[in-house]
This record gives sequence, C-alpha cells and structure tokens, in this order.
Amino acid sequence: AAIERLRIRRDTLLEELSRFQTGILKRYGATAGEVYSLGRIQAGIPSETAILGWIDMEPGPSVEAVPGEHWACLIRRSGTPVWVALPGSGAKGVWTAADSELTEQLRTSLGKRMRRATARRQRAMLEQVRAQRIDPLTPYLDGIKNLVVLPAGQMAGIPVEVLAEEYTV
Repeated sequence: AAIERLRIRRDTLLEELSRFQTGILKRYGATAGEVYSLGRIQAGIPSETAILGWIDMEPGPSVEAVPGEHWACLIRRSGTPVWVALPGSGAKGVWTAADSELTEQLRTSLGKRMRRATARRQRAMLEQVRAQRIDPLTPYLDGIKNLVVLPAGQMAGIPVEVLAEEYTV
C-alpha cells in the first residue's frame, strides 16, 4: 500500500513537471541544450551588471598529488570574461579541508534556530566565505552594482546577497 501511494505521488509529480516544462517552452521558447555565444550573453547584460559563477574541482585521492582548484568567473557587458583562481588558507594558497567544508558548515548553520552564539558564528562564517569567494573579485567589480549569480557546487544554497551586501544580487 505504501509503495502504491509513492508510485501515485511520483506520477503526480511527473505530470506537474511535464506541465511546468511545457509552460516554460511556451513562454520562453526552446533553448534547452542551446549554447549561447559570449557575444549573445554579453548583449543581454546591462552596463552595471556582471554574471558571477564559481567552479569547484575537488582534489583527487591524494591532495598532494592532485590538489583541488577553485575558480570564479565574471562576465561583464564587454571584454573578456575574467577567471580568478580563488586562494585557500593553506600554504601557498592551497585549499585546506577547512576551506572546502566552510560553505557546507555555513549552509547547515543557516538552517538552525538563531541564538546569540550561533549568530556570531554565522557572521564569522559569512565573513570567511566573503573573503574566500567575493573579495578576490573586487578589482574586477569597478562600476558594477548588480550581480547575476550562478550558484553551483559548493556555493549552491549560499545567500550571496548577504556576502555581497553592496551589490543587488
């Protein structure tokens, strides 16, 4: 009986998803799988806006052999996209386990009931994530007031508007 209820629920959700996808297609056209050129992307970016995304490549089985890489990419209305290697807190800018775990700890903390100690810890983590993910981009954000953020990987679920309060996200 429980399995049948789950099957019915799954079928209902699949129907809802299908209706949603059909609505998106009708409203915005078929772009699924289409790769936009840089020029087409930049033509849609207002002058005081930049698109920001992060790429986190985790280390291999041995951190010493294959260290992880962490990058930010910034696309403005014109010019070449800017790729910034994000330094970790380890020796020579290598990311430590603590660096890699920081966003998950913040995400978990944000879901908890606020107590004074929790709020202080959250603020400290927010400042650390800002230093890790936003501050290295500061030299490239001159004249930018708005950020279109593509949160993925470690940044998924992180409220970037709290990390970068000087920008409209």
